Amino acid sequence: MTEIAIPLPVSVEQIAAAVEMMSPVDLDRLLKLAPRLGERATSISQQIEQKNEPIDRVQAWVMEALDQKPLSSDAPFFDGLTLGEFLALSDDDQSALWNKWQGTELYDMDEVEVEEDAVPA
Repeated sequence: MTEIAIPLPVSVEQIAAAVEMMSPVDLDRLLKLAPRLGERATSISQQIEQKNEPIDRVQAWVMEALDQKPLSSDAPFFDGLTLGEFLALSDDDQSALWNKWQGTELYDMDEVEVEEDAVPA
């Protein structure tokens, strides 16, 4: 069986830019004309939801432990950083710190003073 390849007069990037500028009506029309796009998007969305389930459970558990009060950005976090300073780091810098901290034994860490209502991790 021979497959027919239709050359595109534009790049994928140009198609993506055109899709981003489409109205909701045009997007619906596009999905009717190319149903695989919608099927693929649905599949990707379901995969993301499945991967996020454990994260959502941990976040719910942490928020329950904190009585639904999120940590302040100026709360001490780790290695001399506040939570806000850590979150302001680039993804690469955050990953580098996690990799550094991953090999640290808990008993080798310095103790820090905390608020009396702090929840142990």
